[in-house]
Amino acid sequence: MPTVRSITREPPRDGRALVDEGLRNEKGGNLARAAQRYEAAIDASDDAALRAEALVRLSSVHRARCAWDQAIEAARRSAEVAAAARLECAFAEALNAEAVVYQQRGDFAAAAPLLERVLSVTTDERLQGLASQNLGTIAARCGDFDEAARRFADSVTHFRRAGHDWGEAVALVNASAAALDRADWTGARDTARDAQAAALRVGDHELLGVATLNVAEAAAKLGDFETAEEQASEALGLFSSADNPLRKAECLRLLGDVAAARAQADIARRCWERGLEMATAAGAAPEIAQLRERLDGSATTI
Repeated sequence: MPTVRSITREPPRDGRALVDEGLRNEKGGNLARAAQRYEAAIDASDDAALRAEALVRLSSVHRARCAWDQAIEAARRSAEVAAAARLECAFAEALNAEAVVYQQRGDFAAAAPLLERVLSVTTDERLQGLASQNLGTIAARCGDFDEAARRFADSVTHFRRAGHDWGEAVALVNASAAALDRADWTGARDTARDAQAAALRVGDHELLGVATLNVAEAAAKLGDFETAEEQASEALGLFSSADNPLRKAECLRLLGDVAAARAQADIARRCWERGLEMATAAGAAPEIAQLRERLDGSATTI
C-alpha cells in the first residue's frame, strides 16, 4: 500500500483574511497572535493599502504592549507605504498612529505637530475627528480646558458627519469631562446626557457608565442631589457588571460626597471606605488620596 503523507503546514492566506484575523485576536486580547497575523499580512500582500493598514494595526499592538520604539517604527513604515502609493487617508491614519504613541508616553510636544498635520493632509471626517479628539485630550492634560472643549466639539462635528457613532460617543464623553474641568456644570450635564444616548446607540457599557457618572457629578455640583445619587448608583451598577474597581471607587466617592452634602455622615463614611477598598485593589494612587482626604476630614467635597 502506498504511504499516505499528511501536510500540516498552514496553507497560504490572503492578506485581507490575515488582517481580519489579526483584528479579531487584537480585540480578544491575544496581542501576540494579532502581531503574527499582521506581520504575515504585510509579507503576503502586494496591495499598498492593505500593507499600510496592517502596519497601522501592528503599531497599535506594539503600543498596547508599551513597545514604544516598535510602535513608532511600524507607524512610520505605514506612512512610507501610503505616501509612495499616494494614499491620503492611509497616510493620515499612520500619522495619527505615531502621534498616539507619543501621546500615551506623555510626549505632547512630539504628538501635537503630527496631529495638526493629519488635519492638513486629509478631508476625511473620521480622521479629522480622531485628530481633533487627540488634540483635545492633550489640551486637557496640559490644563487648557477651553482649548480642550473646542477640540472635542470639533471632533463631535466630524464624527457626526462621518456617521461614526462610536467616535461621537467617545468625543461627547470627553467633552463633558472637559466641561466639568472648567466648572461648566450645566454644559457638562447636557453634554453627558448626549453622550449617554450615543453610548446606548453603539452598545458600549463602559462609555455609558462614564457618561452616566459625568451626569451625576454635574448634577451634584448643581445641587440636584436626587439626580446625582440616582445616576451615580446607575453608573456603579454598570461598572459592577464590568468588574471595574477604579470606576466603582469613583462612583462610591461621589455617592459619599452626596451623602455628606445631605448631612448623612455615616452613609458618606461607608461609601468612602468601600471606595477606598476598590481604589486600593485597582492600585489607583490619585483616587486613593482623594478618598483618604475625605475620611480624615481634610477634603472639601461638594
